Amino acid sequence: MDISKDGKYLAVGSKLGDVFLFDPLNLKPIGKSLKLPHEVSIVKFSPNSEYLAVGVAPPSSIVTVFSVSKGFKEQSKMKGNPSRVIHIDFAENSIVIYISLLF
Repeated sequence: MDISKDGKYLAVGSKLGDVFLFDPLNLKPIGKSLKLPHEVSIVKFSPNSEYLAVGVAPPSSIVTVFSVSKGFKEQSKMKGNPSRVIHIDFAENSIVIYISLLF
């Protein structure tokens, strides 16, 4: 679970591979959920609130980055992680992403 730095969105991941988006002030759903192939292990907004990175559990262990300003459209996908993504963080410039894995 993470709240965007601008306070507009609350993202919550599920074991079924969904990311639900809410207004953090009233907890009303915003749009449709984002669908991913496996259990969501971590969600993280960038410091500028422009991106949402989502890590999913094995067997895929993919990190997908969505563009907030483009209606949460998928921007990029990082594949090839050998195990569960347990932490995602962005650099202050919101471009570089740091990923920690559980081996």
